[in-house]
Amino acid sequence: MFYLCKLYKYYLRKRRTRLLKGKVDIHPSAILLDSAYFDYRTEEESKRIFIDEESMIGCNFIFESDSGVIKIGKRTFINAGTNIISINEIEIGDDVTIGWNIYI
Repeated sequence: MFYLCKLYKYYLRKRRTRLLKGKVDIHPSAILLDSAYFDYRTEEESKRIFIDEESMIGCNFIFESDSGVIKIGKRTFINAGTNIISINEIEIGDDVTIGWNIYI
């Protein structure tokens, strides 16, 4: 049973990666948590999220205009429940920790 659960989680992670291909530029060492959610409220769903190395991200990304871009620096942790709402450009630097239920 344990092996099946592990295999299913691996399948979900691979499936999620395929769905996000072309939309998110994520460094191979960065971790996208299961709580991460992407909401495009625009016509175009182009690549607008850039996540740098050794970051751990579990927040909600919300785009309300076609010019919205989100850049996340190195070694950044953003906890679940955080909402990043982008109309223009949001840049979060290196070595940043953001707790839960924060609105940016």
